[in-house]
Amino acid sequence: MARTQKDSLSSLNKYIQKIRDELEDILQKTERICNNLQSMFETLLRRFKSTGNDYENGLSSTFKTLSYFAALWDLDPSSEEYTTALSNIKAAYVYDAITSAWSSHGDQRLMEYCNSSRDYGTRISEEQFDQAFDQWIADQTPGINFGKDIKCLITINMKLYMSF
Repeated sequence: MARTQKDSLSSLNKYIQKIRDELEDILQKTERICNNLQSMFETLLRRFKSTGNDYENGLSSTFKTLSYFAALWDLDPSSEEYTTALSNIKAAYVYDAITSAWSSHGDQRLMEYCNSSRDYGTRISEEQFDQAFDQWIADQTPGINFGKDIKCLITINMKLYMSF
């Protein structure tokens, strides 16, 4: 499938027949990736004592979610590369939030995943994570109320703690 810049979406018209021809494959890949991401994030983000589909989404963004699809789209789901990328997405979900990686030029960052110049194949080191988290804590303004991001981080932390 062709990779298209957001400002040239009108060029998709020339791909209509290709989309029609590959629609079943497109839908199958979409469903597979959705199911993989859902099962992974469900355990991390489900609110405590939730009776329904209540999730903490304080670290989520549209471009960030689309990057997961872009990074996994062309990978063979039975490959080590796919499994590694899927595993690394969990850490990147938090790391990207605390480093504000998606805050200013999310569309450009998403295109880097779409054209494969960026991927989730490399694990974020514990040292990188610690430094980023220390910086994030230093940048926080003390307050009484917890924002969506804090609630999400607390949920993830407790889910990981409870899994040991």
